[in-house]
This record gives sequence, structure tokens and C-alpha cells, in this order.
Amino acid sequence: MTLTTVALALMLLTTPQAAQPAKGVNIDDLVRMRTHGVTPEFIRAMSDAGFKDLSVEQLVKLRQHGANPEYIRQMREAGFTSLTVEQLIRLRTHGVTPAFMKEIRDLGYKDLTADDFIRMRSHGVTPAYIRELRELGYGQAGA
Repeated sequence: MTLTTVALALMLLTTPQAAQPAKGVNIDDLVRMRTHGVTPEFIRAMSDAGFKDLSVEQLVKLRQHGANPEYIRQMREAGFTSLTVEQLIRLRTHGVTPAFMKEIRDLGYKDLTADDFIRMRSHGVTPAYIRELRELGYGQAGA
């Protein structure tokens, strides 16, 4: 073994990629990731957003449904800081935006779960609907 070979081996062993555990990705996974636009940049951005060690399935679903780092940033800025990958996917799939969540909260509904927002959005319970009901005397329970 030459000095160059030893130096190269040491360099490879000490790179950040070498320190990370290898994920088992087969050909089908590679094709699926590429088909759905899961790029190395997307994976890095998700990691930077705090979602490290995502499975191929999670990465594909996040990308497929548009639950990207920008959506996560917007959700966090709106005060929703501890959403899981699955919650983010479901919220995005059902069209729940940070603006929708903030407006509902501003109307006094503070302690809602991700599932509550999904149910409201899925069934057409909008901020305008809530305001119209209030004008007719149907206010928030317990308020």
C-alpha cells in the first residue's frame, strides 16, 4: 500500500458522508426517488429543516405532496413548530396552509390539533363561515 493510497483511504473515512450510516437503497428506490424529484438538494434541505434520517418513503411522500422546506418554514413561522413528517404530509395533502391555521386561531380556536385543521378544511369550515355563523349568534363554545 502506498502513502497515496493510505492518505486517500484516511480522507474517505473521515469525510462527513463516511460518518453517516449507509441507508439501504435499491434500484427501485433510486428510480422512485428520481421520478418524484427527490434530489440530493431536497434531502439536504429537509435535513437542514430538522428532518434527518428520513426514509425513502417519507422523502417521496414529502416531495410528492409539496411538503417542502419552504412549507415547513412557513408552518413554523405561523407557530406550528412540532409537526411530524406524517402531519405535514396530511396537512399539505388536504390544502391546510399556515395562513388558514393562523386565521382560525385568530378567531379564538387556539388548541386545535393537526387533525382538527384537516377536518375543518376537508368539510369547508373556513374563517368566513365561522364569522358568518357568529353574526347569526353562533359563537365559540365556552367563550
